[in-house]
Amino acid sequence: MSNVVDAARGPGRPKAGGGGADKKPSIDIKLAQHFSARVYTSGSTVSGHAIVKCPRDTPFESFDILFTGVAASRMDFVQSFNTNSVRTFMKLRMPIGESDLPEARLFEAGRAYHIPFHFVVPHQLTMSACNHGSVAPAVQDQHLRMPPTLGYWDGDDQAPDMTHIEYAVKAKMTCRPRAGEPKTTAEGKKILKVLPAAAEEPPLDIAFTDERYCLSKTKPMRKNLLGPKSGELTASSSQPGAVMVHADGFGANGTTARINLEFAPASPDAAPPKINSVAGKLISTTFFGSSPTDALPNMGPKTTYSHNQVLNYSAATNLFNTRIDKVSWSEHSITVPRRDSGYVTAGTPEETSEDDDAEAQARNRRAGSRGKNKQPQGPPVRYRAALDFPVNIPVSNKKAFVPTFHNCIMSRTYTLQLVLSVGPANTTMTLLVPIQLGVERIFEPQGEELPSFESAMAENGIDDYLRPRLMQTPTTTVQRSTLPGYEESGRQYVAVA
Repeated sequence: MSNVVDAARGPGRPKAGGGGADKKPSIDIKLAQHFSARVYTSGSTVSGHAIVKCPRDTPFESFDILFTGVAASRMDFVQSFNTNSVRTFMKLRMPIGESDLPEARLFEAGRAYHIPFHFVVPHQLTMSACNHGSVAPAVQDQHLRMPPTLGYWDGDDQAPDMTHIEYAVKAKMTCRPRAGEPKTTAEGKKILKVLPAAAEEPPLDIAFTDERYCLSKTKPMRKNLLGPKSGELTASSSQPGAVMVHADGFGANGTTARINLEFAPASPDAAPPKINSVAGKLISTTFFGSSPTDALPNMGPKTTYSHNQVLNYSAATNLFNTRIDKVSWSEHSITVPRRDSGYVTAGTPEETSEDDDAEAQARNRRAGSRGKNKQPQGPPVRYRAALDFPVNIPVSNKKAFVPTFHNCIMSRTYTLQLVLSVGPANTTMTLLVPIQLGVERIFEPQGEELPSFESAMAENGIDDYLRPRLMQTPTTTVQRSTLPGYEESGRQYVAVA
């Protein structure tokens, strides 16, 4: 493992023969209600104690407990030397009261000190986590979202060894140097698995330049390998709903992918081809680089010029391979506009030459002579059908699926590959459709539960302030002994209830 990953995961091992390793204080992080397979999500509580033990009386200058998030990448085989990048995107500091620390800032030998801490996994990063330029505000918005843990799952998370995202609780103590001794530090760390909540987003706006996706494919169909063309088959799809992973990482809710088929026959007696089978794969792609990226790496052409080198690593997971017994085709008539309507669309009359007029008249005469011996045909038809396939990802202890995310130096996206086998020649048609993996949002009450709206209203007695005011004309009549004056005749008497 590279030095950058070791540096990101914690301090190095003490040198052999140092002689002072046995006198160094030890710090152990103990988490409440924690186990090795536990997964934390947005809003989860991370609490426990930092246990400090010292082999001798140790005065200290400072003691800090942090909840950190670090992203590390390594670029291999790109240049003559490796390029490492480590970015700390989250650093939460626990305020420690003086009553939780020993008096006179001295850890006595032979005693175990328990210093409590309490963190909550945030839902969003601070603005300082991403301060580089971007081509669009949406890119920075993606970079300010919490990325998932990468590289520390029990199963394969389909990411290369050159990428890591680490969440950890760290405790660091700076010891006060004794006479003739250098200043020393002691650290303790506990790595957590974090799966932040990720809501379903709108479908991607796929453009013609987005080479990583293919939403529609058209191919000619033949009755046999050497026979004439019977028509053209078009298969198209769109981005399905998001696959929502459970917050504990032990399951996921599936979605449905739809393939729309349209067959344009070359002759009136041509029938739609047989759909033999449809296979689906989930392709996960991890993008990573050594410098912050200013765009989403999965959008646009693959060879987009950028001053930041971005590599990608892909892994595929088989989802289904379904044989199609029968397809319900429906026939639709297509209205084609006439070419001899008399309207000029290609240019003005001055731009049309005499040769073009003569050629058009000759073409009309030939068409008229052929039409004498043929019966008029009806409008052309199209055959259409739709196929639905369930998409369920196989979450297990052998393979982990992290949500779709975009960080400053790495991203994870997913593509649904749909392969159709059509006709007697097993013609292959491949669609590449984007698909999002999200994470369900849960609520964990912190301490006492929040009061309901009705109870809060009753407790504060603000019903009177929120009651609507009624404006109406008084029903009582006013007895006057004299006629009203000119100034009073224009007044309107309105009572407020």
